[in-house]
This record gives sequence, structure tokens and C-alpha cells, in this order.
Amino acid sequence: MRRALDRLEPDDPRQTAGDGDGRPADFETHSPPPRARAAAQSRLRTQAVPRRVAGARPAPLARSRGEVEWSEIAATLLGARRAGLIWPPAPAQQAVLGRAMPTGPRWLHEILWKGQRLSALIVDGEARLWAENGEERSDAYPGIVLTLQQLGLQQAHLDGVLIADPGLRERYRTAAPTAGLERRPAATLILFDLLHVDGVDIEQSPLVDRKTVLELMLRQAPRGLEYGTHILGSGKAALALALSQHLEGVICKRAFGRHVQGPSPDWRRIGLLQFGQFAIVGYTPADPAARRPATLLLGRPKGQTGWRYVGRVAVEAGSEFERELLPRLVAAARRRVTFGPDVDPIEDAVWCNPRLVVEVRSHGFNSKGLLRQPGLQAWRRERKVAELRLPASTRRRSSRRG
Repeated sequence: MRRALDRLEPDDPRQTAGDGDGRPADFETHSPPPRARAAAQSRLRTQAVPRRVAGARPAPLARSRGEVEWSEIAATLLGARRAGLIWPPAPAQQAVLGRAMPTGPRWLHEILWKGQRLSALIVDGEARLWAENGEERSDAYPGIVLTLQQLGLQQAHLDGVLIADPGLRERYRTAAPTAGLERRPAATLILFDLLHVDGVDIEQSPLVDRKTVLELMLRQAPRGLEYGTHILGSGKAALALALSQHLEGVICKRAFGRHVQGPSPDWRRIGLLQFGQFAIVGYTPADPAARRPATLLLGRPKGQTGWRYVGRVAVEAGSEFERELLPRLVAAARRRVTFGPDVDPIEDAVWCNPRLVVEVRSHGFNSKGLLRQPGLQAWRRERKVAELRLPASTRRRSSRRG
């Protein structure tokens, strides 16, 4: 707790220096009087996170402004100012595509979740939700709206992403083991930014400080709301975590950056492409009338002799794959389907003897074990299907020789 609160101290040397790549500091260095800051932090320590007795149930969330004055805490941040709040929200900050992972202590890294980005506004105690395109989504998620109102805030502007896939929630449990995900509702709103709280606008405050207040606010939040955790400085650790959980990628953000509207280079999206080799276990023919391309049905070894279906990849019309690969599959086709228990019915599927190997790029596997956003990379003519059952290290050496 002390480590988190230290980010709010006015004499932090990181707040007066540049970001390590020639840019000046992302915010002004003026601060509220030290006495006011110290009083607000003391109140936060004693009221926001009460001590827990061994075996006791967690204290209930503060639902009254008299219990925890979050506005006073927010007012201690650099760049905070008094302001009202009305809806709809202004355009949210968006990440641009990054080519390389930025490193250094002035960056923090968050998991890139596959879900719906939502801005949550609370005005006069009433909560409403908006999507990135400006469309209001309050009626679509009444449970989330009710949960936001249980925070006990009169005014707030929060930014987050809604995930509804049970598999994603399980991976979030692994990515953030302290998030308290013992029981999950139908959907979870992961909140990663706080821009306004009870009459105090903190858009111009450092991101890492905004997230500190948000984390403390959500320590005992109702089910359905979770704090979007981050890794400070270590980009490699964030990448390793995303890869191990088969997630979309990483969002890299300037830790001391201000909030801006629209696309910003201070937020960078690093997607994770993975490459793998799979056997072709079938195909679906093209349907020009429906503008539907042919697809390859892919499998990977299961046990010593079986195969597991992992999804399909589209074949571009007029490509080498369509001219040379598909005729070979027609010759190898058979009617008997060997993936019945593992595969949902696939319209027009023609199953084949696994004889050919292709390399596919993707974003890993989803919760059902299917490739996410696969793309056909190459036809590995020199590879034999039997080689896919070899250990990975042996397969890599064989690939280099090829």
C-alpha cells in the first residue's frame, strides 16, 4: 500500500525529468500544498482500505461520500482541477499500432483484451455506458450499469473494456491473481483509467497516479468490475505473460502521460503474431455467388495417431494455394469424418487424409482451442505430416535445415 501511495508524493524525482527518449515531462510540476496532500493520504490509508482481521469477511464497499472522499484524494494529484461532468463523454484516447515494444521505467504495459471498449459516466449518481463510436450501450448491459452505481459516486468518468468470454476471464484470473475473481457474473468490465471523480477532473494528471486512485477505489468493488492491472517498465515480462495466456497482445502507455482524445503515440498497441505448422485435414470449396473463399481445415497431432481440429484458414482466390494446393486435397478427400466429438458441424466440409502441411500465422488459440485470426503463410512442401509429432526442438532444427 505504501508503495502505491508513494506515487502521489510531490517530491518524486520522476515527475520533473523527461521520459528517457528526449521528450520533456508529460505534465506540469505544480502540486497542492503539502499539508493538504498529507491529510488526504492519511484519510485514504485509514478509510479506503481498512485492516482485515484473520478469518473475517471483507469490509463492505464505501457507498457514501462521507465514508471516503475520493474527490479529496483526486485533488492531490498533479494537474487536477475542479470541473463539472456531463454526458455524453468526449472521444476516448486510443492506441496506435506499435512496431516495437518500448522499454524503460516511464512506460507501463497492460494486457490487450479482446472485448468491447466502453466509457462509463456517472452523473448525479446515475451510470451510463458509451461505445467508442459514440453509441450509448447502457440498455445492452443493465447489470454493469447497476454495478457502477453501487460504487457510491455522484460523478465519475471511467474507461475500460467489457469481456464476456469465460475463457478470457479465466486467463484474467491467471494474469491478475489478486483481482479476486472467485465468482464471475455474465460479463466483466475491466477498468484501466479514471478521468474524473466527484467534481475533480484528473485528465491532465499522470496516468500512473490516476490508476493508483482507481486501484484503491476498486479494492472492494462489486462483482462485475475489476481493476485493469499493469506491469511497470518491464515490457518483456508483459509480452511473456500475454504469450503464455494466448492473449491478443499488449498496450504500452506512457506512465506519466496525460489523457488526450483520439489516437495517441503515448499509447501503443503491440499485437502478438504466432507462427505454427499444421496438417490439412479437410477443406471447404469456394462459393463465388456468396463471395465466400475456399478454406483449409487444419489439425494438429492428438496422441500418437489422432488429430485435433484447430480451425480453418481462408485461401485467397487466384493464389498459388488455390491453383496447386486445392487440387491435391480433392484427390485425398474421403467421406468419413474423424473429428466428430471435437468439431461443430461445418457446412460443405470435405475431410481429407492428413498428407500436407501449411504454416499459419495467428494470434494464438481461443478458449475453445481454435486459432484466432489465422492467415495462410506458406505451403511447406518439404514437410511430412509425421514430423508434426516430433518434439518442438527437433522440429525447429528440421525446419532450419529445410
